[in-house]
Amino acid sequence: MNNEKKEFKDAIKELRGDFKTAVKDKKRWLVCAIELLLAGAVILIDFITKILIYNHCDEKGDIILIPKVLRFTAVENTGASFGIFQNQTAALTIVSAICAILLVIFIFYSYPRRNKLLRASLIMITGGAIGNLIDRIALGFVRDFVYFELIDFAVFNFADSFLTVGTALLIIYVLFFFGKEEEEEHKKKLKESAQNAEQPTETAERESTDTQASPDKE
Repeated sequence: MNNEKKEFKDAIKELRGDFKTAVKDKKRWLVCAIELLLAGAVILIDFITKILIYNHCDEKGDIILIPKVLRFTAVENTGASFGIFQNQTAALTIVSAICAILLVIFIFYSYPRRNKLLRASLIMITGGAIGNLIDRIALGFVRDFVYFELIDFAVFNFADSFLTVGTALLIIYVLFFFGKEEEEEHKKKLKESAQNAEQPTETAERESTDTQASPDKE
């Protein structure tokens, strides 16, 4: 029990130290700002497509791309992605806002993990989540317009697409890369601990040798 408490305290202490180091890291701020700009590009793409395509369909009717296969149609979605959890706008807005904030924090805090798959997934998920969040706050619903008529799939938008692809990339990262990175990080910490433990011993040995080598003062 005491060991568990000590490990918990050590983990909290390490977390605080990592946070202080992260805040002072200018390169981290720069890279994370670039990643957030890329997430902003995702939001912009989603916003532009909604303005151009959704508004057109809402005013003038559907745009048929491939007859009986794919079309653009205006749908007011009061639920989550792909039409699930209908008429839960208020709850989904709160949950989406919290998730968006946590994602931005995670992008900043997970900076040391430079795996491109992870970074790309976080950018797409963050951009997609904020894209739909803007609709919920501004309109009270999400503008969906892509409809695969062939399989009668739920109508969705580009933000949903980014969310789906980003989530798929994140799952791939967790399944195939996360464990290896954790193992490498653990080995690195063990090596650093061993080196830190050896330094006092080496210093003491040098001091002892210097003491023996120096002549005694009368």
